[in-house]
Amino acid sequence: MLVLGLSCCFGDLEHDFIPGLPTWFYHDSAAALVRDGVLLAAVEEERLNRIKHTNKFSRRAARACLDHAGVTFEEVDLIAFFFCEDHTDRELGVQYVEHPEVPVRWCRSLIVEQLGAEFGATVDPERVVFVKHHLAHARSVFHHAGFDESLVAVVDGNGEDESLTFFHGQGHELRALHSLPVAKSMGHLYLQSVELLGYKRFDEYKVMGLAPYGDPSKYLPVFGRLYELLPDGGYEFDWRRLQRHFLDAGFVPRRKGEPFDQRHRDFAAALQQTLETIVLHVVRHWRETTGLRRLCVAGGVGHNSTLNGRLLSSGLFDEVFVDPAAHDSGAAVGAAFEVARRHSPRTFSPEPLRTAYLGPEAVPGGDAVKGLERWSALVEFEQVDDIAATAAELLASGSVIGWVQGRSEFGPRALGNRSILADPRPRSNQDRVNEMVKLRESYRPFAPAVLTERAADYFDLPETRARLDFMSYVVRVRPEVRDELGAVTHVDGTARVQTVRRADNERFWDLIHGFGELTGVPVVLNTSFNNHAEPIVQTLDDAVRCFLTTGLDALVIDSVVVRRKPDDWRAFLGLRVVLAPTASVISRHDAGPAGHRARHEVRFTYTGGKTKPITAEVAEFLRHAEPPTPGGFVADGAVADDGRELVARLRELWQDRFVDIVPDDDLR
Repeated sequence: MLVLGLSCCFGDLEHDFIPGLPTWFYHDSAAALVRDGVLLAAVEEERLNRIKHTNKFSRRAARACLDHAGVTFEEVDLIAFFFCEDHTDRELGVQYVEHPEVPVRWCRSLIVEQLGAEFGATVDPERVVFVKHHLAHARSVFHHAGFDESLVAVVDGNGEDESLTFFHGQGHELRALHSLPVAKSMGHLYLQSVELLGYKRFDEYKVMGLAPYGDPSKYLPVFGRLYELLPDGGYEFDWRRLQRHFLDAGFVPRRKGEPFDQRHRDFAAALQQTLETIVLHVVRHWRETTGLRRLCVAGGVGHNSTLNGRLLSSGLFDEVFVDPAAHDSGAAVGAAFEVARRHSPRTFSPEPLRTAYLGPEAVPGGDAVKGLERWSALVEFEQVDDIAATAAELLASGSVIGWVQGRSEFGPRALGNRSILADPRPRSNQDRVNEMVKLRESYRPFAPAVLTERAADYFDLPETRARLDFMSYVVRVRPEVRDELGAVTHVDGTARVQTVRRADNERFWDLIHGFGELTGVPVVLNTSFNNHAEPIVQTLDDAVRCFLTTGLDALVIDSVVVRRKPDDWRAFLGLRVVLAPTASVISRHDAGPAGHRARHEVRFTYTGGKTKPITAEVAEFLRHAEPPTPGGFVADGAVADDGRELVARLRELWQDRFVDIVPDDDLR
């Protein structure tokens, strides 16, 4: 039984079937391919269409999964979708009421249309099977854990009508024990709170990093008046009251871009403690009621690694497993598992998840040199015999490098195949990496990757067993080594640790081991390989693009070390400037006392996309580009000798991904 699992909405890059569809509507698109319960491949659509948290239909991801497995779409028996059909159609109905100009079409036909367009096939609508959302999450994490029996907790914003569901997993069966309504959602508790701090959906993890800088005592009483813990794991809470409640209490919301002050830090600390208090209260009850000593955690709240650390240190369980793709992308896997089990129980034989390296290769065919030769106007490169040793030497000498190997990780964490790496010892490296690559808030910490066999030397590991190789838990750094690990130890003495086993990622293990041999510290700073404007890199070209638009010292792809050539704006004259397929140039003329004033900007056309002002010269350059393919525009690379300023402005747009600058042969 071959099942293709999907999590996504129903539009594509060329057009949204509903204009202005919110980005939260069926977000975090992904595809997964499961044969008889064995996960063959999984990839998030954002890695391929380059839109963070995209909710576009998972067309590219589906094709990537099939290509990796070497199968055709015709060989797929069933397609699994990560929400119930009637619920999805009701949600679509709400959108149709708000957009009466849009023809009414229901989810099954929309899925069939998208798959048919991608694979050039007539798709039988009966091949599409819908799965209850929390059941999809539970299937994914329970089978990934490999437990014979466990308690399964799904905690997120909402499924169909629930926000938290407990299951009893045993063998291949999952029995629902209890659900809580959306009004009591812990996901919405966090979302409503972060909006008061000037953040938005998908920024929750930023506030989790801010919390250790605050004192929760100031705002805990205010949060405390919003909920009541009840017997039998119950609680009273309604997240819809939260923002008005804090405004009535005199809290002044932070606006985006404003500096953080102590009020904001204290608020974040109280929020995090409130979340932990409520979740631990409910989990403790169901642990005691069922007597189960193992716990699986999925749902978006499962990415709150501080909460996960609390679950480990609580002593409630002998073993805890958190899905490395706990968010909605992971439900694509779980939906496929459920459909495979439901329709072919005799062949259903799931395996524990060994690694999260489930996406496509960075260099299909394995010839990185050939791919890099196209970029020879801007980079030079060298193939070396022992790339791990070479990379370790670069880190030990102070370099910050991009590190790209093999198949990409499934989930939001870079785990050593699409990573930025640095020396974890100098405290200054936290600020350095933030400034040179991420352009993000300075308070946010970076994670340490450590050899599994040396983890206990540096981190206070709880007695509760857990898979620390997925970077899902915050643990305490041992006090005696905190100064030694200055760049990865958070202000409260903790770290979101990743352990690395040689059997799972030999080359990454060799790099960390080599760094340890050189420095005495078998730990490296590991963060995702991307800049502020994009998802984690997927391909060789993505990696080169990110390398050239950040301050990274070197790039390592497979066994090749890549460095920049001396910066010369004229080197760009032989390249092509391509407007991103999701971007457009807008010009308007505003009337004012001084007459008409022209304004020009480039903007992303998808919902919530950013906008950037541009000069008339840049607008003219991009507007008169020739479209070689639908959605793409090519500007003539022959810029005049005095075009230094134009090249500089186009490179700024490249950094923000409004345009791409590519080798000329890409467009022939």
